[in-house]
Amino acid sequence: MRIKGYHLWLLAIFLVVFASRMYISSQTDLFSDDNSYFTLRQVEHIVDTGKPLIYDDLSYGGRTLIFSPFYFYLLSAAYIINHKIIMLKIFVNLLATLLVLASFLIADEVTKSKKIALVTAFLSGFIPVYFQETVNSLSIYSLIVPLTFFSIYYLMMLNKDKKYSTHFLVLLTFLIISSPTSIIFVLGILFFIILAKLEKIELNKANIEILIVSIFFYLWLNFILFKKAILFHGPSIIWQNIPKIYLTQYFSEINILQSVYLIGVLPFVLGIYSAYIYVTRQNSLQIYIIIGASSSLFLLLWFKLIPFKTGLIFLGAFLVILLSQYLKLFFDYILQTKFSKFSAFAFILFIIMILLSSVLPSVVLGYQKISNIPEKETLDAYSWISKNINSTNTVLALQDEGHALSYFGNVKTVADDNFIFVKNIDQHIYDVDRIYLTRFSDESLEIIHKYYIDYILIDKKVKLKYNLTDVFYSTDECFSLVYHTKDVKIYKILCEEEAI
Repeated sequence: MRIKGYHLWLLAIFLVVFASRMYISSQTDLFSDDNSYFTLRQVEHIVDTGKPLIYDDLSYGGRTLIFSPFYFYLLSAAYIINHKIIMLKIFVNLLATLLVLASFLIADEVTKSKKIALVTAFLSGFIPVYFQETVNSLSIYSLIVPLTFFSIYYLMMLNKDKKYSTHFLVLLTFLIISSPTSIIFVLGILFFIILAKLEKIELNKANIEILIVSIFFYLWLNFILFKKAILFHGPSIIWQNIPKIYLTQYFSEINILQSVYLIGVLPFVLGIYSAYIYVTRQNSLQIYIIIGASSSLFLLLWFKLIPFKTGLIFLGAFLVILLSQYLKLFFDYILQTKFSKFSAFAFILFIIMILLSSVLPSVVLGYQKISNIPEKETLDAYSWISKNINSTNTVLALQDEGHALSYFGNVKTVADDNFIFVKNIDQHIYDVDRIYLTRFSDESLEIIHKYYIDYILIDKKVKLKYNLTDVFYSTDECFSLVYHTKDVKIYKILCEEEAI
């Protein structure tokens, strides 16, 4: 294939986005979210044994895990080259930056304009919420989002030529086995078929069969994978058995102003306007694929079936593609008017607006993300725990620090953010809160022995969450202060259950 000018521009955009990500991510050797340390444990276990960690003897004191291991194996392939965190950071940021290529292909197919496709590619690399959630994390979205958009591209191509059916099915299979979040695309396929029928756009019967089989494949695979969890939890498995107290955190109400900032002003406003034009005035099979996927996303968000941030990540990427079609219509219109001589100026103005409304917020949110790494004093406490506390002992910490404590401290934890297969999760989380908040040692000891807790960790996050400097019963003879720094304390439980 002959290298053309737009190939070099696309490569430059890819490198700029990737370099921006790595510059921010390389500011620290740590990850910004607790779940990354669960992923890291899985990766290290696969590298060491060739198998994922199915039974975790540290999480919730020991329990069975359920997940699709494909993403962990993919990361393991990078980690095995060099057992350093930087290798994983490079790999996940490369994966996340692939969205640039997928967006270029889709925009080029939709608009037939290389210039607009390049702008779209650049804009997709700086979707603020996507940048924030993947820049310094082992987030599954680094894989899922690009895979979704490559699948969309080959779905578009499938409607033009059957030879792309293999490409589409292979990508869709990888997407489905990666995460249940693929329901956004799978449900989008259904909406696309319905929308095409309503607009009386003829679809190839063979392609419809492929799409319907894809939907049933998703349902079958996820039922097989999560069958035990479905039987164990019943309907609450839809919300991942998340405690009621945290449901509003994970599935918060749609906030328009926050959404505009996290997606970017231009994609949000002009992308929605573009969707309106094609739903009410024009027909386009390619655009209906994007609108179908966006419709499935709105439905899932409305019924709070996916977390708010997850919805914004995908919505931002969809709106960027829809924005490309608006640009095509806008510049075609400008060239037909007496203002055509100002089209170059309008294009430059648009680029400046992208820099201000998407690139700048992405960088700001990226730096905010790396500020969420564990505190140094907390890490020092984890190190002390790993050297001085037996791995069979249980240490109480916050639920959103559970994975980091397991990874660095190598001890059993009382709670983390993986709630599947945990019985009475609401009571479990309530009991954790009571240990930190109760004024009575008898009440705390009753709960402590219920979960076989040997140590209590109090760090800066605990103090901020519960607005305390120490537990009220710290002077009780059943509690011994074994570790103490300015912001971190660790208490050892001295009293046996029968001694209460």
